[in-house]
Order: sequence, then structure tokens, then C-alpha cells
Amino acid sequence: MKKSLCIFIAACCCTAVCHAQMRAMTDERIELTSIVFRLAGMHEFVNDDVYAYTRTIDEYFEGYREHELIQYVRQLREEQRIAYAAAAGSATKLRITENGVALHPGLTYADAAQDRRWTEETFARYVALLDDFYRTSGFRAFFEANEALYAAAAGELNALLSEIDTRWFPSFFGEEFVAPNVYAAMANGRNNYIVEDPSSAAGYGIVIGCTGNGSGMPQLSDSVLPTIVHEICHFYTEPIFQTYWKAMEPAADILYPSIREQMRRNAYGSAQETTVEWLNNLFKIMYFKENPNSRHPARFLVTLDAERGFIWMQRAFLFMDNFYRNRDTYAYIGDYMPRIVDFLNHTAADLETVLQEYNARNPYIIEVFPAPGDLSDVADSFDEVRITFSVPMGTHAYAYNNIKDSEYPILPVRAAYWEDARTFVLKIDSRNFEPGRTYGVRLNRYYFVDQWNHPLRESVDYLYTTALPNGDTEKGA
Repeated sequence: MKKSLCIFIAACCCTAVCHAQMRAMTDERIELTSIVFRLAGMHEFVNDDVYAYTRTIDEYFEGYREHELIQYVRQLREEQRIAYAAAAGSATKLRITENGVALHPGLTYADAAQDRRWTEETFARYVALLDDFYRTSGFRAFFEANEALYAAAAGELNALLSEIDTRWFPSFFGEEFVAPNVYAAMANGRNNYIVEDPSSAAGYGIVIGCTGNGSGMPQLSDSVLPTIVHEICHFYTEPIFQTYWKAMEPAADILYPSIREQMRRNAYGSAQETTVEWLNNLFKIMYFKENPNSRHPARFLVTLDAERGFIWMQRAFLFMDNFYRNRDTYAYIGDYMPRIVDFLNHTAADLETVLQEYNARNPYIIEVFPAPGDLSDVADSFDEVRITFSVPMGTHAYAYNNIKDSEYPILPVRAAYWEDARTFVLKIDSRNFEPGRTYGVRLNRYYFVDQWNHPLRESVDYLYTTALPNGDTEKGA
């Protein structure tokens, strides 16, 4: 059966404002570390999207998969849980020279082991084995042979960095912006990290995992832009959070059990980790509120975070209006933190209502005219279906199609449009009706979203049946 599909998404253009104090780079230490953990089979470092690169890795280092370093890394994973940030963050604590790999000269092994999963002893042995692996495998030659790919990755990332207005950070946080090192990591998997970085003037770096295009070349999705803003915000959020954590902790302990499973899926295993991530996400969203981006609307980011488990994010977003209305009192976000503590306390006290709001977040259809069913008495005048929604909807998109896995032909729609924010209209060409047939149409839930980007809870099917030519009321497909 022929299938029909209609999707409409309004396209908006935006102009990038360039304040490019940040520049992307690739780094031999990052690639070395990522490749070692890839060879050890650590799933978070295995991403074959950039297959033009990963195939080269696997071929070049095939004979080193059982090197003592690789076996030691597997042991560290098993016994000390060295993974994700603990692994990625180790790279910037190194220095590579013509003599090999060593600890960064500005650090001690005690400094390097600040992540409690490392110890001075394990980090020292790791560096010694890494140095041997580097020299015996001829890693420098491998790195130099792939410079064209590294340059392509850095170029992709620089295009995104050029869109970030770094003037916003001092205007919001009240502290000078110092550009961190931003690394395009070719073998880092799809994860991104903020890491301590003694080689950076800011004292920290951001590691962005590359994905690939259809040709296996590095390509960075536009979705990375909020991630970069998120990681920069962390630099400012952490000291603010540490100042106010004790005041926030009682409310956090009330809120966390209701979202524990969702947070664990996001690797946030405590009320404290959850609360600092919520706060940082809120600040990231404020960047996009003040710097509108058609590809990353602030309200859409609110909904994404709510779907991840931060179920009070919409309330928090609206509460921030008070900050902007009172900037004469609250010059910077640190000045407003006592009010955010009050907000969190109120949210915890009102948790039952917050949960009700979250569970009822999806819009729904309250009226369809004419109602689905028999069109015997109105077939000649049936020229449209009017669908009314429970709340104002986003009129930038819609999608309708035939009902999958059914024999019903699609309703003969000649036009579709939003009449207003709550009314969607399908204009029908009744001349294409056959007598005695049942026609169907499905509204795709993901393209009918409210103004917070909440979709319908499920897709909706409607069936309409025309009269038989002799006036019989028997229905057929």
C-alpha cells in the first residue's frame, strides 16, 4: 500500500556573533590517553563514527593490545573504577617531550591523584607504563601521520566556538572570562569532560568527543554548542555551589529520592551531584535565554533537562525572571543565590504538586470536529477537520501520515496549517472520497509539541467512513 507522510518544520535563520576568545586544538596527550583506554576495551572510549581514524588506530596498535600498560589499565578499571572523567582527566596532567611521557612539571603525584579513584602510587606506575608504550609503539609517528584529520576536527570545533559570546560569562557571574583550552578528542568516544589543565591560563580544559560524517571524517554536531557552554559554566558554578551547598542540602535530600533512578542513568549518584548539575544546567539555560539561538531555544533546553529527571526545571526557569527584574539588587548570580536556596526549599515542600505537574506535562487534544466516525450525513460538506489542543502549541511544526500497519487509505488532505496556537486544521478534498470507504490519518506525537516542547503523550489516529452509494450504513475498509 502506498504510504503518505507530511512533515512541516519552520526553518529559522540565525547569524553567528563572533567573540572567539577560544580556539580549538587537538593534543597528543588526549589522543594517547584515549587510544590506550580504547585498546583496553573501555566502552566509553570506543566510538567508530570517525572510522577513517579508528580503523587506523586498530591496525597500527594491533600488536600492542597486550602491552603491560593495557593490562594495567584493565586492572585499574576493575579495582579502582578508573573510567570516564578519571581516565580523560589524566591526560592533561601529563607532559610529552622528545624524551617521552612524564608528569606535568607543575604537578606532584599528589596533585595528579586528586580524583580519589587514583592514588599517588597508581598514577606513578601508570605514567611509567604509558611512557614505555609511547616510545615502543612509535606513537609520535602515528600522531604526526594523522595531522590532517586533527586539523579537520579542530576546524569543526572552531566553527562552533565562534558562536559563543564569552562576554556573557562576566556579565552573569561577575568574574573575568579566561579562555580554557578546548580539545577536539578524536578517540574519546561521544563523551565530553571538563578537566583540570595546568597548561591552560584558566586552569581547566574542555574535552569534546568527536563524531563522524558518512565518510568517516570528523564532524561535530551542533548539539555540542550547549555542551560547551555547560562546561564553561561549571568553572563558575562550582565555587558558588560549594558556598551554598549546606543551605541547599536539606531540600536536595527531599527531592533526590523521587528522581534517583533517572539521575543514576545520568551517572549522578547522590543528592549533591544532582543539585550541582541542576544548578549548572539552569545557568547554561540562562546563557541561551540571553543569547537566543533558533537551534537551541531556551525553553527546549528546559524540557530536555526535565525529561532527564530535573523535574522542577521549568519552575526554576520561570523563577529566574525575578533575577532579571531585579538586577539593580542582584548584580550577579552569586548575589541571587539566597533566593535560589529559598526556591529549592519551596520546591521540596511542594514536591507532590511538582510531581503532579511533571506527570501532566504532555498536551492533549480536547476536541475534534467533526468527530471521527460515520460521515454519511455530511459527506458532501465535509471539507476540514479541526483539532483543538489543551494548551497553546508550538506552531513551527506538525506531521500527519497514514495509520501504520492498517489497510485504511490516508484521509485526502489538500492542505494543513495552524489556525492559531491551539487549533490545527486539515483541509479535506472530498472529491477524492470513494463511497463506503474508511479513511485514516495519524498525528505524529513528536511533531505536535506545546510551547515548552512537550509532545503529545502518544500519536493519535482518526478514522472517517463515507456512505455507501445506496445509502446502506455498512462500513468497510
